[in-house]
Amino acid sequence: MAPVVEAQDLGYVYMPGTPLEQRALQGVSFAIEAGECVGLIGPTGCGKSTLISHLNGLLRPTEGRLTVLGRDVGNTRDLRSLRFEVGLVFQSPEAQLFEETVFAEIAYGPRNMRLPAADIEGRVVRAAALLGLDLDALRQRSPLTLSGGEQRRVAMASILSMEPTVLIFDEPTAGLDPEGRALCLAAIQDLIRNGRTLVVVSHDLELIAALASRVLVLEGGRLAWNGDLRAALRAGLPGLRPTPAGRLCQALSAAGWAVPGDVVTVPEASEAIIAALREQPVTDL
Repeated sequence: MAPVVEAQDLGYVYMPGTPLEQRALQGVSFAIEAGECVGLIGPTGCGKSTLISHLNGLLRPTEGRLTVLGRDVGNTRDLRSLRFEVGLVFQSPEAQLFEETVFAEIAYGPRNMRLPAADIEGRVVRAAALLGLDLDALRQRSPLTLSGGEQRRVAMASILSMEPTVLIFDEPTAGLDPEGRALCLAAIQDLIRNGRTLVVVSHDLELIAALASRVLVLEGGRLAWNGDLRAALRAGLPGLRPTPAGRLCQALSAAGWAVPGDVVTVPEASEAIIAALREQPVTDL
């Protein structure tokens, strides 16, 4: 079976041939299989936003080739249907809310797909439930009257209601309180369990570790890593910083404690430190 996404020497230049020409991507090659969740990470300005904008045709390659769901993004004339099949949830999507009611907001995509009313209702109900939204209570509410976390989930539901084959999340939990973060994380994990193909962009390596089976690391518009997150941390890529839990374990390791240096999450750090305490003589503490 062909990959869902395949990039071959993908390159992109903004404003080519002008004094403001800027290369954003160069020689990027990778593939994403059906049902995978891949993390996309790297420092600010490395090309992450440019790359994900190619995946549903917001940008077309200036070099190389990108195939998504069997379509050559650089040459296809049917970008409209591609955008229904590849859902892109921008960072802070709540800033783009515009419909009068929550129902109308979530139903916007399916309506543009010209689906029957009964199908639209079903899709809205399913998307709202997936994100923990009480549609009975919120259906006629203005999205702008909701809390920030609820607005984020409504905006995400408006993409999920199109039931795309591929979903791209750009910093999905940024700015959310712990409850909102947990709900969004649970929703994305449910999508993974149901076999959706996902790309998650985030600076939060704990989030990436909880979701992605592997990571793509961009540096300066080039692909610097394609593989395991912890192996990338051990490799010491310049643009990849350990999490606070990881830095704590690295400091303990440098002080002679038997803890791994590639820890990412707080639970991992807790387990490693407890295990080390069991081994560490009391006189060394």
